[in-house]
Amino acid sequence: MKKYLFFIILLFPMLSYTQGIKNTGGVIKISTGALLNINGGGYTNESNIANTAHGAIENDGTISLAGNWLNNATLAINKVFINLNNQGEVIVNGGNTQIGGANTTNFENLTINKTLASNIVQLNNTITVGNGTQGVLSLTQGILSLSSNRVIINNSATTALVYTSNSYVVSETYNNGSGIVSATPYNTCTSIIQWNIGEANGSYIFPFATASGTSVAFIYNNTGGAGTGTAGNVSVSTYHTNNLNYPYPTDGTNPVLHMAGYFVADNSENAIDRFHIVNVLNYTTKPTATLTFYYDPTNDLNGIDPLLIQAQRWVRVDATNGYWANPPVGSLGTNPISGISTDNSIDCNIWVGSNSETPLPIELIGFDGKCNGNETMLYWTTATETNNDYFTIEKSIDTKNWNALTTINGAGNSNALINYTTYDYSPSIGVADYYRLKQTDYDGKYTYSDIISVKCNDNSNEFSIINIYQQQNRLVFNCSNSDGLPYNIDLFDITGRKMISTKYTPTNIGYNQTKLDITDLTIGCYMVVLHNQTNTLSQKVIISKY
Repeated sequence: MKKYLFFIILLFPMLSYTQGIKNTGGVIKISTGALLNINGGGYTNESNIANTAHGAIENDGTISLAGNWLNNATLAINKVFINLNNQGEVIVNGGNTQIGGANTTNFENLTINKTLASNIVQLNNTITVGNGTQGVLSLTQGILSLSSNRVIINNSATTALVYTSNSYVVSETYNNGSGIVSATPYNTCTSIIQWNIGEANGSYIFPFATASGTSVAFIYNNTGGAGTGTAGNVSVSTYHTNNLNYPYPTDGTNPVLHMAGYFVADNSENAIDRFHIVNVLNYTTKPTATLTFYYDPTNDLNGIDPLLIQAQRWVRVDATNGYWANPPVGSLGTNPISGISTDNSIDCNIWVGSNSETPLPIELIGFDGKCNGNETMLYWTTATETNNDYFTIEKSIDTKNWNALTTINGAGNSNALINYTTYDYSPSIGVADYYRLKQTDYDGKYTYSDIISVKCNDNSNEFSIINIYQQQNRLVFNCSNSDGLPYNIDLFDITGRKMISTKYTPTNIGYNQTKLDITDLTIGCYMVVLHNQTNTLSQKVIISKY
């Protein structure tokens, strides 16, 4: 075992160690054309002094390594290689090994060329390949297993990561354990390839595959426009899930919250069992890119017809709200799914393949009600709508018997936030009313929201409508007003638009009459609403030609 090794130069073009090397502070220099061959035992750095040259390697030649590479340097600055000039290469060969240790390593060039295509190189810490402008990670033969760690490609060229059909990267680890049976804890997706592409452009291939070798690769193609910001980078991970898509992914601030919409408790049967996650960070202006991703047709399809699959993206609203963007995008019925546009307004895009005929559905962010004087205001917001014909507000006083209160047209198909509002002008007196929202598709299929309750209009009637009738171009109101308070008269058309609004102050207590000019109204059905500080009354009227 060598403790200190200071120079390996061209006078010794090949030096072989069969028991490995443990470096506790020496500086190793490998000159151009020289080969350091470590046949067994691997290389371990045990540097413990705050000096970048302590336990360092200045490599202009080649290190051939059949054992483990472990950088156990105590201090973060000791990342093994110094004077990175793109001439040095580390070739990892032999059988199953690992790269890692307690500290990270910055390689100039790293080649995985194992004895067999099934041999594994397992990471147990972050590694960097490249010096910022040069350096290549070459996957010639064997599997690079990330095992919840990160590979950083520190070279913006599209050729900085090359691979063959006998070699690939596995990013399949559940970081919170493999026995996931619920949506949380979230998979924090730390099995990542990070590519520091900066302001370059091109087609960047992240060569992921399953443990059995099926491609689940991801392609980031920003030929449509490079980003602004030399520190910009793209990080990608992917993993297989169970048939409920558990565990859900997160980047720490952008978790997937469900595989459904407000009206559908769970639609995971219409999503494939795989997520792809791409983070685009540290840009002033992000690149204009299209995405392509593969899935495993043997294990990911979840029974979905592959001819129906497109891509859907998770959209975060806030910490407790989010939805799946509709309609699905990208090429239909192909593997890979291509032509997928990114959303540059956010850092993290989380994607899943879904059944384009039954996509992750309409998303209702909220449905609620509140008192508005003696009326009940009912309101809701949709984030997406797919084939949505109309909404119906239904009302009940016992949650058993329901009556339609009003119908509101839907937007059909939409990806924008839409706010809806309507009113119950005759809430029950002294008791709560119950409401539910029914959503109906163009094909007649419908679903219900949760039930809400609102209690308004606690006072007893102190005025009443005796009758309302038309007299030429006027509506005549005969009312009994026992409290003498002024009240408003509002007239709504059948779409809920307020056509007339006026305030009437009674001249006496008891019977009174007022008239409303309807010259500008068309023939049809209207709703008259009378309301004061304590009461609300409503009645339908028909306006005819005069």
